[in-house]
Amino acid sequence: MRNIRISYLAWMVAAVLLLGSCSNPEKMKKAVDQVKVTCVPTALEAKAGTVKAKISVNFPVKFFNKKAVLELTPVLVYNGGELAAPAKLLQGEDVKDNNQVISYENGGGYEQEVEFPYSDQLRMAKLELRVKILYKGKTIPFDQPYKLADGVSALYTLATPAAAPIFYDQTYQRITPEQQSAEILFMISKAIVEKKELSKAQVKELEQYISKVKKDTVNKSFQGLAIKAYASPDGPVEFNDKLSAKRGTSTKDAVKKSFKTVKDVVSKPEVTSLGEDWDGFVALVSASNIADKELILRVVSMYSDPNVRDREIKNLSAGWPDLKKTILPALRKSNLIANVNSIGLSDDQIKAKIQNKDYSNISADQLVYGAKLSSDLSYKIAAYEGAIQLDSKNYKAINNLGAIYLMQGKVAEAAKQFEAAAAINNDAVVKNNLGAVALAQGKIAEAEKLFVQAGDAGDQVKHNLAYIAITKGQYTAAVDYLAGSNSFNQALALLLVGKTENASKVLEQVNSPKGAYLKAVIAARQGNESAVLSNLKEAVSGDASLKKLAATEFEFRAYLQNAAFQSLL
Repeated sequence: MRNIRISYLAWMVAAVLLLGSCSNPEKMKKAVDQVKVTCVPTALEAKAGTVKAKISVNFPVKFFNKKAVLELTPVLVYNGGELAAPAKLLQGEDVKDNNQVISYENGGGYEQEVEFPYSDQLRMAKLELRVKILYKGKTIPFDQPYKLADGVSALYTLATPAAAPIFYDQTYQRITPEQQSAEILFMISKAIVEKKELSKAQVKELEQYISKVKKDTVNKSFQGLAIKAYASPDGPVEFNDKLSAKRGTSTKDAVKKSFKTVKDVVSKPEVTSLGEDWDGFVALVSASNIADKELILRVVSMYSDPNVRDREIKNLSAGWPDLKKTILPALRKSNLIANVNSIGLSDDQIKAKIQNKDYSNISADQLVYGAKLSSDLSYKIAAYEGAIQLDSKNYKAINNLGAIYLMQGKVAEAAKQFEAAAAINNDAVVKNNLGAVALAQGKIAEAEKLFVQAGDAGDQVKHNLAYIAITKGQYTAAVDYLAGSNSFNQALALLLVGKTENASKVLEQVNSPKGAYLKAVIAARQGNESAVLSNLKEAVSGDASLKKLAATEFEFRAYLQNAAFQSLL
């Protein structure tokens, strides 16, 4: 009987102890090291303005109190504050609520994706998981939070805001050829220049033109007189070839005698004998009102033998008198052509006019061209304003003036110019520049739409789209946009997609403080202390604002207590 009582008493004690172990929530608090808590990633990264992480929590068997509730809150702690993500509530099997249930016997777990808006103050933040036990109206916090992740890498924020406008190019050819011509006609089968031909108005005007050119040695340069002699295609080819040559010679002799005021410059004209003028025949017939002209041209085109064609022309002339009266006589000729070079303003002359704001005797296009003769922005503005003053519809000048304003940070003034240019010529260049304005105003969606519409207007379009892609976390797209650009943003995009070696090669072509800063980041990832220090020294020497950035750069976490590193800041 005594043994039975002892056994019963032992059983009762064991039961009480067992019930106590199940019902006492403090047991959960003491067994925190048995809970497996992980976070991906362990080093946080800001992307597209947010910091994301995936938390996994797994509870062992016989851990979760059947009557308790756990409140688990991910918190991003930074210097001066903290950001809490929505709490996760888990409950034991006996709790009457609608939270996820964790089995006491089997254990269990959950996953939670958290997201925080990024700001620069989060650069050295840490992510932790705070746990509270809710039991019978009491709140029992765990002694220490679970450490999930350290720091926030925000390299994407280094991207150089492009907002790159496109300037229209204006070509300028200082020396341009020009011609003036006159025509001398001959009688059929004759090569004699008649006096009436030399006294025609067009011939006299040609002589006067050459005389004027000769005197204007500043703006004109006489290049010579050309004589092209022809015969009409209504006789034997051999005869017409000889006749054409004779007409050229007689024209040369007549001009030398007749053009007395300019005889010194026309004494050696370039004479070309071209024989039968078939091209002229086709052109005159095509432009004529002759009935059945298509039939005439079709018949002539049927024969490749020039003698046969000559015979057919004679036959056709009998049936169509207009050929004989108007077309063929006009082909018995010599053309006199004065070749002249027109000499425009030199670069120095254009530049002087822009500097003096003298817009007389200069064209709007010359001013747009002249704008690129100096890198001084005030000079360029004067050039474009002068061009607009001369031609209010010169969209190139209007657009380029807007581009200057945008470079100066005068976004509103730039927008006004681009909108005015679009009203005249809303092409891809202007669309890109309107997109650059939208980008500068923070209107990312509008800017992207305009850049897409701008298509392949220039590399600036790709640079602008790449910048937007980086800010949206679309790093692969940015790499594609910037291929071959050897730019800082290309190197950054390559680094962000994990192509460190490629990024380093691009950075060899980038000579800028930010380029040196990115080299220091790569060196830090590789554990190369000397390269970290040398590149960071170059970076902060070129841009002192990078000192503040480096002091909170998570990528440099291993060097923040390094004396040599600190001396650079």
